[in-house]
Amino acid sequence: MLNWSHDYETGNSRIDLQHETFLGLVNEFQQIRLAGHDKDKLCRTLREICYYATFHFHSEENVMTDSGYPDLEAHRLHHYALLEILNNKVLGLQMGLYDAESIEEFLIQWFVQHVKQEDMKIGQFLKAAALRDPTPPGGVRPA
Repeated sequence: MLNWSHDYETGNSRIDLQHETFLGLVNEFQQIRLAGHDKDKLCRTLREICYYATFHFHSEENVMTDSGYPDLEAHRLHHYALLEILNNKVLGLQMGLYDAESIEEFLIQWFVQHVKQEDMKIGQFLKAAALRDPTPPGGVRPA
């Protein structure tokens, strides 16, 4: 089980809260697997992870768009690739082509690598942008 850590924080509370929720769903998948639940329960939980990832990716892309993040398109391609892989893994799990443990390992590895390598860049960009222009959301500058 991979526990939430400050090492995964980008500095953007919206993104970080969603990452923590995503990791919680992955841990739930692991607990279901370890408890020996049937394939249907595993598939339903994996679909929930897919749905949540889709929501999170749209939300994260909105943050990037609103901030003028320069690598938005490349980052979006990472999101599309993961969603394609996840959807294939759901089908593969249903058909017996993938086992739950390998899917769990994939999810954990992808989460750690993506957050530490890609999402941290968003956090760094947002921090630098805040230093350049400390205007808070809504456009009202402090007096």
